[in-house]
Amino acid sequence: MFATLTKYIIKNFIKSFVVVFLCFYVIVSLLELMDAVRQYFSAGYSISVAQIIKITLCRAMVTICTFFSFLVLFATVVFYITMHNRLELNLIKGAGVSPYKILRMLFIAVSVLSVFYISVFDTLSVYAYRTQDIKIAKQQPTNENLSVTIKGLWFRDICDNKSYIIYAKNFDRAIASLNRIRIFEFDKKGNFINTILAHSASIRDNVWHMHHCKIITHDGDTIKKDVHTLPTKLSYKKINKMVADPHSISFWNIQKFASILDKVGLSSLSYQMHWFSRISTILQMFAFVAIASAFCMQHNHRNRKPYVQKISALIALCFPLHFLNNIILAYGENGTMPLPMSTLLMPLVILISGLMFLNEE
Repeated sequence: MFATLTKYIIKNFIKSFVVVFLCFYVIVSLLELMDAVRQYFSAGYSISVAQIIKITLCRAMVTICTFFSFLVLFATVVFYITMHNRLELNLIKGAGVSPYKILRMLFIAVSVLSVFYISVFDTLSVYAYRTQDIKIAKQQPTNENLSVTIKGLWFRDICDNKSYIIYAKNFDRAIASLNRIRIFEFDKKGNFINTILAHSASIRDNVWHMHHCKIITHDGDTIKKDVHTLPTKLSYKKINKMVADPHSISFWNIQKFASILDKVGLSSLSYQMHWFSRISTILQMFAFVAIASAFCMQHNHRNRKPYVQKISALIALCFPLHFLNNIILAYGENGTMPLPMSTLLMPLVILISGLMFLNEE
């Protein structure tokens, strides 16, 4: 009997989530559609309806994944309202099933959603983030390309009508210097000029300062210099910002990518934050189910007004809690708090509070 009841509870909860997800996705898609039309059509770009639809669906998926835990919260509210309207929850509790057993069944459903969130929704969000914009206008090259591997980093620099493709083994943050650097210099037409090999290079006052250099011209001549300079618009912070956005990397690969960044001397803090934020979202899903259960478990069918007030108070409470969670995350991002603590503190507090309130009910 208990196994049958568990399957029934999970089934109804998943149904509630699907309904909530589709409703929110349609609403967000309509808003994103209006924004895409304003952005592209009003600017005079020639873009097809299929491209507009693709942009809309991708942007909506990215947006919906940012408040995924709130979808679980609303799905929990819908689940309890449906169960109360059918008088099923009273029958279940009358059969001797405690609120904690019901909550345990819901936690099983949330575990299933967590797997889907990490393996499906996160993957879709990564794809959507990469394809949510279509570059139509022809743009000038910018300093935005950087590739990082375990062997080093490659990036591009453009300054004074010249472009440079730069390779470095690693970045020494202590002295703000690139080590074992190789620069390929091109003119404004893309013609190769020379190759510069240097033991180290630092950026000061918008100038590359390279030490122990060897310059190889396109004719094959070699020139050795103790110090060589080149103009640049880059800095360590700008180089670090060239790295791929954390949202464009899947949950399963982000830790590996962060370790590569640490090895080459670039900051991996934003990637670690993004990884922990995914863990935090999953824990927040459990926390919101617990606190929603505490608010929605009891229902007086003769007087619905207090129940509506409790649900309104629940929703009103969760938004400031989410805002407070973002403030704590900011402390973790600037190094004031350890990353695990800053990302998991509020969800754990909400979860424990929900369990305590449910006990009082």
